[in-house]
Amino acid sequence: MRNIASVFPLRFLILLSFFILLSGDSEAATERDYEARFSSSSSSTYGIISDDGRYMASVDYSGTIYYYAVSNHTLLWSYDTGDQELREIDITANGSYVVTGHSYADDQDATIFLFDREFTNDEPLWS
Repeated sequence: MRNIASVFPLRFLILLSFFILLSGDSEAATERDYEARFSSSSSSTYGIISDDGRYMASVDYSGTIYYYAVSNHTLLWSYDTGDQELREIDITANGSYVVTGHSYADDQDATIFLFDREFTNDEPLWS
């Protein structure tokens, strides 16, 4: 008959080793760098990141729209709308399109700009 007092600690150590091997360092493998630094000529006032996390767009009070690739922290394009103070911005889930508009007063019409990711013809798709 086996000595139960010596078998239990051995089984416990084997089981504990098994759990340690399975747990691994899975958190480090899925960690992402959520900090990104971008610069623009003036202060960006509003920004948004696509749902897939690959693209970011921002606008500023001087009327410029900025479009970035988040993975390599690169400004892909920018567009100056003139002196229109941009207030809102939105981006599609995959970053294919960006829409923005400026604030308006009672004596002027609001303008909305739609851009595609490739910045076709260096102009908005429509405004």
